[in-house]
Amino acid sequence: MLKLREVSMGSGGYNFISGWLQILFPYLKNDRLNTRLRPWQEMYFSGPEPEEIPSIISAAPVDWEYYGTTYNLHFHAGIIGCVQNSVDGTLMPVNGWFVTHDPEKEPDERMKVVQSEIDALLKGHADEAQKVPLNKNVAWYRHVERLHLENQVLKSQAYKAKLKKKLDYLYSQRKFDEYDKLEEELYNVCSDDEKKIATEDMIKSFFLKKD
Repeated sequence: MLKLREVSMGSGGYNFISGWLQILFPYLKNDRLNTRLRPWQEMYFSGPEPEEIPSIISAAPVDWEYYGTTYNLHFHAGIIGCVQNSVDGTLMPVNGWFVTHDPEKEPDERMKVVQSEIDALLKGHADEAQKVPLNKNVAWYRHVERLHLENQVLKSQAYKAKLKKKLDYLYSQRKFDEYDKLEEELYNVCSDDEKKIATEDMIKSFFLKKD
């Protein structure tokens, strides 16, 4: 059914999965065809490497706005298990879905997630996003607007955290002249928090970069 095998070739060694179970994966990651498929009786010593097996569960990010609070979630769906027929022993995949809360992330990590969502939304609504005048009352724009605001807050938080870390280091090294200059920079950053880039300007800039 399934066996993880190892081929030892020094630095060129690798692991692969053999057994008839791989018949369920005619396509591997990146939509590549599984060229190692054989009749199930012959699949005892050939198969893909574990990293080539695609996920059988898909996921999509979802923002749930609940009484003024936004919760970052992921919806998951796909094959979550299998059942066995008690009469003939055959296996059948079981589809299902579930929802998870995204764990808290450091500002730098969360920024990557937020930016990727903004990029995906703007690419998916490219025609609408480049219309003049821009319709700001549609759902996708409001979502981009909220993400853009969060992104700016995260950038500010990440930069402040970086400055504060450097301040602690300078203070521990008794480099007070450099400490005073950096403290002034931190003060200016905090004072500039209200100077945000408008969502519409961010969208224009996004498509200008693409050109």
